[in-house]
Order: sequence, then structure tokens, then C-alpha cells
Amino acid sequence: MKKGILFLLLSLSFMINSCDNELELIAPWEDIPVVYGLLSRADEVHYIRVEKAFLDPKTSALEIAQNVDSLYYDEHVIVQLERVKTGDVFNLQKIDGATVGINREAGVFANSPNYLYKINDSEINLQAGEIYRLKIIRGEGLPIVTAETRVIDDYEFVRAAPANPIDFQYKRDITISWRSDDKAAVFFDLNIILYYQETDPNNPSTFIDKSLNWSVAKNIKREDPTNPRMVYKLPGIEFYQFLGQNIDGSQKLNRIFRKLDFVVTAGGKELFDYINVGQANTGITSSQLIPSFTNLSEGLGVFSSTNRLVRTNFTVSSTTRDSIRNGVFTKALNFQ
Repeated sequence: MKKGILFLLLSLSFMINSCDNELELIAPWEDIPVVYGLLSRADEVHYIRVEKAFLDPKTSALEIAQNVDSLYYDEHVIVQLERVKTGDVFNLQKIDGATVGINREAGVFANSPNYLYKINDSEINLQAGEIYRLKIIRGEGLPIVTAETRVIDDYEFVRAAPANPIDFQYKRDITISWRSDDKAAVFFDLNIILYYQETDPNNPSTFIDKSLNWSVAKNIKREDPTNPRMVYKLPGIEFYQFLGQNIDGSQKLNRIFRKLDFVVTAGGKELFDYINVGQANTGITSSQLIPSFTNLSEGLGVFSSTNRLVRTNFTVSSTTRDSIRNGVFTKALNFQ
């Protein structure tokens, strides 16, 4: 998602009535906040999604879902972040996410406007290892909604793991390793971004830049909290299988493999619990609905911390390039 964080589309759990196709919420006339927010030192702007679930017994929930006034709080609601150590409080600004390129997917719920609450990191200056408290002041005699998370510190790749250039072999693993001394980072996602070029079908003398986002592993748990080093073994054959499965070989275009980047994203305990309660392999940046967990004092949702480590501009060995050109999984892709 643009501006860093990728939002999950969180809404309250619904029951679908197969007879009249109406959605029934938890309880009538109850203000139920639904919140999703991840704080990351890797982001220049921080966004918090704050919505509400509200049942009108006289109106179909499908109709309510398309009513913006039923999904979002009024302007009087205040969303704040508090740096617990100092007591400093920061007010977040309500915006339409579409104005900054964050669009809500079409579906049951109204997708425009897409209200979010934002604050620039230059204003709040997240401090690693410190606890931040989310506060949602709804007024009207309602309790203040709160949640806390500890901001995950930065971490680093272990040198030569992997080596550059990378030699992907069918029968060998690639070792990818990073070091995180912060116990607040309890699990990790590993992605590899692959960059290549292919000829323009309308102008064969011109090459077009392309990229693929390979989700290598999700929810890699820190098994030993006393060991800061994380290690992931990637079977080399999976590199070729991924290329073969994700590039259309029926298009007889010439292609050139350029480089790849490694991205390791860390997640905090609250997010880890949120995912595991749903018993789903969703990862940090997914969009699957998991409504049964909350670390909020009121309502549903999750407030947690993430961080992101990127290592760029890896090339591949000459033997790897030869295998891309002639290997069983990729020879139909016309890599040069």
C-alpha cells in the first residue's frame, strides 16, 4: 500500500442469513468501535483505521453497510497516540485515504470516502522499544477506547546470508539470516522482489521494466527468545518454480533478469495473537478478515507494531542465469 503500511480491511463479524440475505450484528443499539492500526519506524506516515459497527433493528445491515454515516464516527471523535514514557499526546488528523492513494476495495461496505486517521512520523518521532497508547475519545458518555503496543526496534541482515551474487541451485538451500535483538518482534514475513525486463509486444526493440513480489514465508516465529539470530532456509528450486508459475510463457517475448531485493517484515505480539486466533496463515500484510481477536479495551480489532528491513540490488550468478534460460521450469520464458 502506498505510504508504507498495508491496511487490512477490518469490520465486525457478521452472520449471513441465507434466507433473507441480511447481516446481523452482535447487539442492538450498541456502539462497537472497530480499529486497525500498525505503528512502524519504517513508515513516514502512520495511519489508523477507526470504524464502528451499529445495528438498526429497522434497517437491513446490507443497507447500513453502504451508509457512510453508519460506518464512521462523526467529527467530534478524537483519535490520539500517547507516548507513555513521557505522557506526550499527539492528535491524529482525519482524512479520506483516497486523497493519498489508499483506496478501499469494492464490496459490501461503502468504499468512498475511505476515512483514516493519520500522523506524520516527523511529528510523533516513534521511539524504538517504547510503549505507545492509542486513545479513541468518542464522547457522549462512552468509555475511552485504549490499546497499547511496544514499538519494534530496527534490525539487520547477517553478512553474506545470502551471498551476493546468489547462486540458486535445484538441490541446495539458500540461507537467509537476520539479527533482531528486540524481543518485541515475535514473528517475521519474508518477501523477495524480483526485477526483470521484457520486450514491448508493440515495439520489440523496447524493453519494459517488470517486477514480481514473491511471498516466500509468512509467520516465521522466533522460537528462541534468547537468540537474536533468525535463519530461513530457502530451497533453490523454488526460485525457478516461482518464475515459471508467475510469468506467462505463452507470450513469446524476450526477457532479461535484472536483480532482486529481500524484505523482512517484523510483527509484534498483538498482531501475532490476532493472526493465530484466526488460525489462518495470513501474514503481516494480508487482507483476510479475522474478527475474533481484539486487544482494545472496547470493541474489536488490533493495535500493534511492525518494522521492515530491506536489502536491495542482489544479482544472480552466471550458473543461475544459465538455469533461468535453459531450466525445465523457465526455458519457455525466453530469458536471454
